[in-house]
Amino acid sequence: MADATAAGLAQAAAGSAFHLFRDKQFRRLAGIEQLSQAEQDRVFNELVVASIVLIMLLLEAPDLRVAGEFQDYLAGLNKRISKAYVDHLGTLGVEANYLRDWEKLIAMRYEEYARDRHDVRAAAMQIESSKKSLDLDDLAKIQ
Repeated sequence: MADATAAGLAQAAAGSAFHLFRDKQFRRLAGIEQLSQAEQDRVFNELVVASIVLIMLLLEAPDLRVAGEFQDYLAGLNKRISKAYVDHLGTLGVEANYLRDWEKLIAMRYEEYARDRHDVRAAAMQIESSKKSLDLDDLAKIQ
């Protein structure tokens, strides 16, 4: 069940990235038409990776208030999403060396975004604490 859900989430991420990539306003603002095909492909790949990582980060958000058993399910699901997308690329005939590149790219972006998430939280805490002393309730709101 979790594998099927992970595959569905990975496909939703890719579909969302494709929808954004095809959006006329996005293409105009990003100057997509002026980019080489290789650079357009890189932009699309980064959109896919960002969508996948966003889902992964959402599944581990500390403010998700779910039962312990379901938290375990979400944690397992979180670990399967990246693999589900790479497996899907494999079914499309993507070569093994490129699949390894995808695995590395997703892992690298996950680490970057997770680190950034902590930096943003620290900055938010600093801003809020400059206004007043923070209590536990205030800290819980800064996720």
